[in-house]
Amino acid sequence: MLIGLTKLIMSILMSLRSKQYRKERMNRLHQTARRHIAKHGVQGLQLKELAKELGYTAPALYRYYPSKEALIVDLQKETLHIMRHSLHDFLTHFASSSSLVKLILCAKFYIGYAQNSPASFALNNSVFSSTSVLLGGENRDAIIHAMRDVLLLIQEQIDQINITESANTFTHTMCFWSSLHGVLLTQKYKDDFYIPSPEHFVDTLLIGWGIPKSKIIEAQQQIKHHCDDATLVSFTSLDTKENP
Repeated sequence: MLIGLTKLIMSILMSLRSKQYRKERMNRLHQTARRHIAKHGVQGLQLKELAKELGYTAPALYRYYPSKEALIVDLQKETLHIMRHSLHDFLTHFASSSSLVKLILCAKFYIGYAQNSPASFALNNSVFSSTSVLLGGENRDAIIHAMRDVLLLIQEQIDQINITESANTFTHTMCFWSSLHGVLLTQKYKDDFYIPSPEHFVDTLLIGWGIPKSKIIEAQQQIKHHCDDATLVSFTSLDTKENP
């Protein structure tokens, strides 16, 4: 009986080691893929180049992912989860602030995220801005669920703000997030055309919703006093962060 118990314990330990080893290899693979995406974009990601850098053979890499698309979908899901957790922690850091302050902080977070996490932002963009319909099945459900979790953090702030328009708060949330994302994408043309800064866009949107300009200025002053650049960078540099 003692021998049987010993074998069982050894089997469990070997299984745990195997799972830990696989997790470590997956983390290394994902972080390397993000570095490639930051440099070459999502479409420039090549499995052969990943395998070469990681010291794998191509067949070994295909044991983890049968195609580039499968890897990208996993990275999209993981990136959204990481962003959601970091945004939640960021807002928790300012838990005593008003909902208006926290809503503006959501925008500040995403602006910083676009600057400090280029690979993660590119993966988000491949979800948000693609004209292709997401595939069905578990992957689609997982991506939609992860997107909804991010949007709900913003909606929680909008729910508490007195907006004069009659549209429901989720409509405002989608407007806020998708418009901000679009403005961030146009910043690459700012030397060629007059393009408002993301911060100016957020101010204009809030004023259009009926928020008094004096309250917006007051909220911005509080943010300037309490949220320094180092704090923002620490919460928005996510390209090398592992999924919690």
